[in-house]
Amino acid sequence: MDSYYDKVENIWGNGLDKPRSLFLSNISLLSIGGGHRDLMVWPCMTYTPHADINALSLAIPGVWTSMDHQCILWCKSLVKTIVRVLFDSAESDSDDSVHEWRKKVSSYHFDKRSNGKWFHSNLHPNSVKLKEPHIIEWNETYKVQRSIFLESGSTMPIAIHMPLLNKSFNYEMTAEAINIEYHDWVFSCKPDNHLKKYCLYGANWSSNSTISMSKYLKRRHVTIQLSKVLRLGHSNLVFKIKNTKKPTGLNIDLYKVGDRTNQLSWRFWYGIFDRKLLWEIDIFETIQYKTILHGWLDSMCLNCVYRVYMVPLKCLKKKHHAVSKFVIPWTQGVLHGLSSDDSIEPLRISMENLPSSNITVDPYLQFILDPMCKYRIELELSIMDTVGTIGLKYGLTFPSYIGIIILLVLSHQFTELANSVSDTNNDCSIYHNSLPSIFKTLKILIISNCFMTVIQYLWPDMNKPIGGIDWLGHPLKTMIFSSLLYNITNSFMYFGTLGLWIMMLFWGKAINELLIRFIMKAMKKNATVSDWILYGFGKLPIAVPIIAILMSYHTCGTVGLIISAFFYYFLLCTMVQDRIEELIYYPLMCVKEYFMGGQRPVLNLSLTTIHLHFSLFLLWLLICGCHLPCSIEWARNYHQSKYLDPDPSWISSVILNICAGILWQMDIPKRNVKFYRELSDVCISTSVILFVFGQTALFRIAPILTSVFVLITVNQCFCSWWIRFRSQNNDEVNDTNNVRSQQCN
Repeated sequence: MDSYYDKVENIWGNGLDKPRSLFLSNISLLSIGGGHRDLMVWPCMTYTPHADINALSLAIPGVWTSMDHQCILWCKSLVKTIVRVLFDSAESDSDDSVHEWRKKVSSYHFDKRSNGKWFHSNLHPNSVKLKEPHIIEWNETYKVQRSIFLESGSTMPIAIHMPLLNKSFNYEMTAEAINIEYHDWVFSCKPDNHLKKYCLYGANWSSNSTISMSKYLKRRHVTIQLSKVLRLGHSNLVFKIKNTKKPTGLNIDLYKVGDRTNQLSWRFWYGIFDRKLLWEIDIFETIQYKTILHGWLDSMCLNCVYRVYMVPLKCLKKKHHAVSKFVIPWTQGVLHGLSSDDSIEPLRISMENLPSSNITVDPYLQFILDPMCKYRIELELSIMDTVGTIGLKYGLTFPSYIGIIILLVLSHQFTELANSVSDTNNDCSIYHNSLPSIFKTLKILIISNCFMTVIQYLWPDMNKPIGGIDWLGHPLKTMIFSSLLYNITNSFMYFGTLGLWIMMLFWGKAINELLIRFIMKAMKKNATVSDWILYGFGKLPIAVPIIAILMSYHTCGTVGLIISAFFYYFLLCTMVQDRIEELIYYPLMCVKEYFMGGQRPVLNLSLTTIHLHFSLFLLWLLICGCHLPCSIEWARNYHQSKYLDPDPSWISSVILNICAGILWQMDIPKRNVKFYRELSDVCISTSVILFVFGQTALFRIAPILTSVFVLITVNQCFCSWWIRFRSQNNDEVNDTNNVRSQQCN
C-alpha cells in the first residue's frame, strides 16, 4: 500500500515541493467530502495536497449540509453546484490558462461565492463608476453602526456614504447585505474636490463578500480591514442599494479589532458540566465578533465534538437572524451555524474536520449578529456526538475487545472446570461472575502492550494502524486508550448479556413462536407441522448445521452462521425453560415420590451446561458480526448472483457448523476431561494475539476465534473419547494381568 501511494505522489506531486507530472499539469482535481455524516470516509481523509480545491459539503455555499457516503452522489444542491462548475469552466473568455481558469471557477462555487449562481455574470470589476446624477440618492452617515431595512424596497437606488475620518489601521468594517441584488455593492473611494463629499469612481470590494446561510432573504457578508483601504489613499466607504420592490436592507458595523476579538486558550474540558461563555453582548447595533481558538490543534481530546450556541436575549423586532462561522485558515470552506426567531441551529466544531497542516495560524469563530438583538454566545461539549465520533473512529477495535472479554470469560470457566475434577461442587460460573479481575485484566493489557510495541518497532509494516487508530505502538497512549476501550466494551457486554438472559428467562416462548412462524413461511407448512419440525430439530440438532452448511454453499457463509446462531439461542432458551419447569414441578415430584416410593427426588441445580453454551454462543455471535459485511454484499448483489463469490465467510461457516453439530449432540462440559487448564491458557494467549493483531484488521478476528471454537470442540469430543479408550485399555491390561497372576498361582 505504501508503494502504491508513493507512485501516486510521484505522478501527482505532493502539493509542496514535488510538482505534478507534465501530462497532468492541466488537469484539475477537486476533492469533496461529505462531512461527519459520511461514516466511510472521514472528513480529514478527504483533504489532499494534490487537489486544487478541497471542500466539505457542509461548507459549500448553497449546500451547507453534511452527507453520507451515498447521498453525496445524488444530493440535488451539490449536483447543481458541480454542474455550474462544469458549465462555467467550459466558457472561458479570460487570458488565464485553462487550469487557472478552472481553479478560479471552482474556488468561486465551492469556497468564496460572492453573489449569483454563475461565475461569468458575477465577475467584479476592480473599479466602478459611483456618481450618477439624478439616478442615485446619496445618504451620508457618520455613525459607526448603522442599520437600514426597507420593508417595501426603494423607488430609486441609494448610496450610503461613510467617511472614515480619523480611523486608524487597527479598525475593521463588517457589512451585511440583505436581499441586495447588486453584485457590486461595497466600495472605497476618495471624494473628488469639485464634488465635495461624492465619489466619481470607487475601488470594488464586492469580491471579498461571501453569501451566507439564511432562513429568509438572501444575505452576503463582507469584512474589510481599514488598513488596506487607507493604503489605497481612500477615506470613504460606499454601499449601494438597488431600487426594488422587494424587502431589502443593509447593516454596517465599524469597530476597533481589539474590542471585538478575544482569544480562548483551549482546554478540552470546556463545556462538559456547564456551557462555556464566549461572549455576552448587551448592546444593540453591533454585528461582528470573533473568538480565536488558541491551542485548539494541541487539544488532548481529538475526538471531542463541541456545539456553539447563539442565544438571543432580547430583540427589538420579531424576525431576527444571526450566523456563526468556523473558519479554518488552511482549508477551503466555512462551517455555519444559525440562530433565528424560530430555531437555533448550533455550529458543530470538532477536530475530525481538520486535516493536518504545518500552518501555525489558529482557527477562529466568527459571529455575524442581528443588530436589533442582544446575544449570549456559549460553547458546549456534545456528549452524544463525542461518543458517536469515538465509536465511529475506533469502531474497528470493538470486535477485538469483545473477543478478548469472551476469551477471558472462557478461560475462567475452564479453570473452574479444571478445579472441579478434585472438587465436584465447583461449577462453571455464569458470564457475569466469570469476568476477569482488574489485576488480571491489567496484567494482560501490559503484556499485550509490550508485544505490540516490540512488533511496531521491529516490523512496522506488519501491523500498521488504520483509520483513526493512531496510537498503536505508543506505549503510554496504547495503555490509556486500550484501558478506556476495554472498560467501555466491558460495560456494553455486561448489560447486553444481561438483556440476553432476561430474554431467555421471560421470552422463551415468544422466541419459540417466532421460529415456528419462520418455518411456516420458509416451508409453507401449518403451525402444527412447523411445531413438529422444530421439536424434531430440538431432538436431533445436528440437522440444523447440515442445513446451514447447505445454505452456506448455495448462498453465503454468513447466512449459514446466522441460521445456526438463531437455533443456538433457541437451544439455550429451551435449556433455561427446562430448568425453570424442573424447579416449578419439583414440589409435586417430591410429593409423588414420597407417597409412591418413599424417596426424595434429586434436584440438579447445576447450570454449568447453560453457562458454557452461553459463552460459546457469544463467541458465535461475534464471528457472525465479523462476517456481516459478506452477507450485506451478498444481499446487495442477490439479483445478479444467488451466491457470493469469493466468500470469505464460507470456511468459517463450514467449520463452525461441523463443530456445532458435534457439541449440540453431546452433554457438555465433560467432568472427567483433562487439559482444561491448558485450554484456559490457550484462551488467554489467544486474547493477547487478538489484542495485538485484531485491532488493526477485522478479517483477522474470525479465523482466530474459529480456531478457539475448534479446540474447544476437540477437547470435549476427542479427549473424552481418548479417556474412555485409555480406561478400556487399562481395564484390559488389568484383566490380563489378573489372569496371568491366577495362572501363575
